[in-house]
Amino acid sequence: MVVRVVDRNTGRPVEGAMVMLDAYTATTNLDGVAVFEIPPGSYGLRVGRSGYRYESAYVALSAPSEVTVRLTPSMVIL
Repeated sequence: MVVRVVDRNTGRPVEGAMVMLDAYTATTNLDGVAVFEIPPGSYGLRVGRSGYRYESAYVALSAPSEVTVRLTPSMVIL
């Protein structure tokens, strides 16, 4: 499974995002991609990075697939 993480506003890849599929974890590379070698099934997906709001969803995998997650930048209040 490939999880691609991009900035919701710009569409640019988000490097260094933590991607969790239940007990499996990975960090996105320079291209905003995290790769998992996991068996088919249903998983809770959670993605986050400092400066962005966390996103979560459930995914059901029956074959190799790719999911794109769009992270929303956090508001900074000074």
